[in-house]
Amino acid sequence: MDSIRLPVYISLNNKWKFIYSHKPKDIKINLNNLTSVKPTYFRCIESCSACCERPDGFVFISEQEVEKAARYLEMESDEFLLHFTRKMDDRLILANGENDHCVFLEEQQCLIYEERPAQCRAYPFWPENLKNRHTWQRTKEECPGIGQGPLYGKEEILNILDHHK
Repeated sequence: MDSIRLPVYISLNNKWKFIYSHKPKDIKINLNNLTSVKPTYFRCIESCSACCERPDGFVFISEQEVEKAARYLEMESDEFLLHFTRKMDDRLILANGENDHCVFLEEQQCLIYEERPAQCRAYPFWPENLKNRHTWQRTKEECPGIGQGPLYGKEEILNILDHHK
C-alpha cells in the first residue's frame, strides 16, 4: 500500500471531534514522499515518557490490545474498558490521565509498557513525525531515544509506518 490515511481531528473543549466538510476529510501521506525517512538509531527509553506526555495526543487501542493489557494488569477486559478507555467516533482510545497525559503514565513510567498498544510501539516513527525535516527535527529534540540503540533502516521504518495505519 502506498499511502496511509489518517482522519483529521481537532480538539474542542478537551473533546476530540472528527472534522467534516461536505465529505469526511482525511490527511493522505504518501510513504514514498516522506523525506525524513532515513536510517535511524532508536531505542525506547522506558523512563523517558516524552511521547506519553503530549497533551494533544490520543492513542488508539484495539480489542486485542485491550485484552492483552487487561491480562497484564490482572483485570477483566470489561473493567479495563470501563476505567481506561473511551470512544472517539467509532474507535476505541485510551482515556486521558492526569494533566491530559496518558492514563497509564505514572511517575514517568508506563504501567503497561510490556503490553503497550502498537501505536505506542511505533513511536517515533509516526507519519506526522516523518512528514518533513522540520517535524522530524522537533521529534528528535523531544525524544532522547533517537540516536541510541539499534539501527532502523528505511525499509524497516516504512514497514512500521505501513502497520501503524
